[in-house]
Amino acid sequence: DQTQNKPDIPDDPVQGELALSNEADRLLEDIIDNPFKPLSQRYNRFSSSYKGNKAKNELVDKGALIERHVRTQNGKRKLLELTDKGREYAENSLDLDTKHKGRGDIIHRYWQHRIKDLFEEACWSAFLEKFDADVYVNMGNTELVVEVAMGDNPREIKHVEGHLERFDTVWIACRNEEVREGLQQRLAENSLEDDRVVFRLFREFNSEQLPEV
Repeated sequence: DQTQNKPDIPDDPVQGELALSNEADRLLEDIIDNPFKPLSQRYNRFSSSYKGNKAKNELVDKGALIERHVRTQNGKRKLLELTDKGREYAENSLDLDTKHKGRGDIIHRYWQHRIKDLFEEACWSAFLEKFDADVYVNMGNTELVVEVAMGDNPREIKHVEGHLERFDTVWIACRNEEVREGLQQRLAENSLEDDRVVFRLFREFNSEQLPEV
């Protein structure tokens, strides 16, 4: 679901048209091409980590990016998300295509891609945004869909209700236990408790192996 609990994004610190260095342009292009790459790998494109970090700080300070964090199997990873100003600059000044696969903010998209990749590594066919699901998985004789739940949002229940009419199994991947408990309560209140609904936590997808299907 695109409606999530996330921190308020401050107004762009600099108004008006952006003017960025060549290094910042290069980093911005890499962020668009590889949205989930670790910063350390991004900085390999520069002569030093210092220069890479300087380019990142320039993009943040000028309002082209905001910094977000996600917990991975290797600890916390910093993700860089384009602002409207950054997206406009990339499209108009650098002629870059800023369209991305997945919906919601970069944290939501990170988990969509992570879950899809794990299913594919387990040799299943997985797709983003198919049949109005965050992740759709075809296992040959059975179909499974995954909804990525950033918050305890009533819209998640609407999605689950629709999926139960069509699919064999519905996974709800939750940001934390609080979100899971809230959605479990909403399912009960809507008489949607069903053995086909399986709750997972994001951290379960940090393993190299897919949780048991």
